Amino acid sequence: PGKLIVQAWRASDWPKEIYSETTFKFIATGKNKTKLEFTQTGVPEEQCNSIKQGWVDYYWEPLRKTLKK
Repeated sequence: PGKLIVQAWRASDWPKEIYSETTFKFIATGKNKTKLEFTQTGVPEEQCNSIKQGWVDYYWEPLRKTLKK
């Protein structure tokens, strides 16, 4: 309970010195259930919509489909 992962994260097309910070927080919500809270800060403003959609397309949807099986 209360575990989290914090990491420096960057898109491959960002300048080498630009990183954002991602946080994955795991919260126990019941027996054998966990809620994931995800935040990301420091994304260049012009990249926000693209990065947000990328998380959905390449991480959250595939993960949801895998966990549903």
